[in-house]
Amino acid sequence: MPARDIAIVGQSVRTVERVTGKLGYAAAARSGAINGVLIGLFLSAILVLGNPEVPIQLFVGFVFIGVAVGMILSLVTYAIVRRRRDFASVTQFAADHYEVTVLAASLAKARQVLGAARVAPVRPPVNLDEPPKYGERIAPGATAPAPAPEEPVIPPRPADPVAEPVAEPGTEPTPEAGDAAESTDSDSTPARLASRAAGHDGDAVPARAMTDIRVELPTGTTTVSADWSPGDGRAIVAVAHGAGTGKDHPFLTGFTDALGERGFSTLRFNFPYVEQGRRMPGPAAHAIATWNAVVAFARAHDAEAPVWAAGKSYGGRMASMAVADGLEVDGLVYLGYPLHPPGRPEKPRVEHLPAIDVPQLFVEGTNDPFIQPIPQFQEAVASCRDARVEWIEGAGHTFEVKGRKRPAAEIGASLAPVVAAFIGL
Repeated sequence: MPARDIAIVGQSVRTVERVTGKLGYAAAARSGAINGVLIGLFLSAILVLGNPEVPIQLFVGFVFIGVAVGMILSLVTYAIVRRRRDFASVTQFAADHYEVTVLAASLAKARQVLGAARVAPVRPPVNLDEPPKYGERIAPGATAPAPAPEEPVIPPRPADPVAEPVAEPGTEPTPEAGDAAESTDSDSTPARLASRAAGHDGDAVPARAMTDIRVELPTGTTTVSADWSPGDGRAIVAVAHGAGTGKDHPFLTGFTDALGERGFSTLRFNFPYVEQGRRMPGPAAHAIATWNAVVAFARAHDAEAPVWAAGKSYGGRMASMAVADGLEVDGLVYLGYPLHPPGRPEKPRVEHLPAIDVPQLFVEGTNDPFIQPIPQFQEAVASCRDARVEWIEGAGHTFEVKGRKRPAAEIGASLAPVVAAFIGL
């Protein structure tokens, strides 16, 4: 099969800018000098072509002139943009996945090479001169083709079985073990029985259950997966993930497991774009609609318990926008509020915060690039009606502390006491 008949097509291609380091005057001068060498060589080549007997000293002098020009241009450029862009980066193209295609003339050969069970007939090449054909043409008097059979309905996922784990001597229980112990130790309490008796859409949801939540989006109805873990009835904490993860990230499981050990009911869930297999968040309206459905789900299971909305980064910001838009919760918890994109403090996301009248807890790392400079962040918090900040000294946006390596689940669990104390139940 001719290689020219093969094409590799990238799907959902996007540009990715990777930060390679911090850019200063020294780095800018060094980069300009490297580029200037090429300029000097180019000028020297022109000189040699015009006069082959030029002395070597003049040749080297033109190279140094190119280096000096390159350094000056790089330093001037950096001085102009350094307040907006003080880092070095490399831009490249990336795709979600790639598909290999072949021309129609080589399709049969490609199927044979891949070992297909049967060789499909080769379609005739498309005539670009003909107008497009929409649908299927039916000659007058001919019967319409039978409709395609409906796709089978996929039943909802069954709940995970709950079993009493037995930890080996000298080892700490895993997060799953802690959850199972919590559910079996308090199954007989009235609050737990009440929370398990009321199911979403009339169905009873067992302890530590995976379930689906129906969400009415502006574009139609969809469902998102969630993990519901009832507590002892003191409060429900719904937790949303950040933009680059999902509900099962170890940071979130560690955080909700630690809250569960303190008697809180927890509800982790995905946003629709994660369910659709996409990496980038969808419209804010979709996230707000999801938060409304999640809070309705929580209240359907325990109408008496307070409901708190918590979220990591993007998930917390979407919760605040939903509350500013009218969603009723008892409080908000932000695990790293993304005040602005890193390095772009001129674009703060704070317009809606003064409209929120419920208590708000900002759990923030002092080295988080999303809230630098800190005085700008403190000014945003001061604009809120009822807000408090809990600082994690030396922590970044994921609450990692330089020089102290810990698993993500342990980091998430370490924030639970701070949140539980703020809720104060």
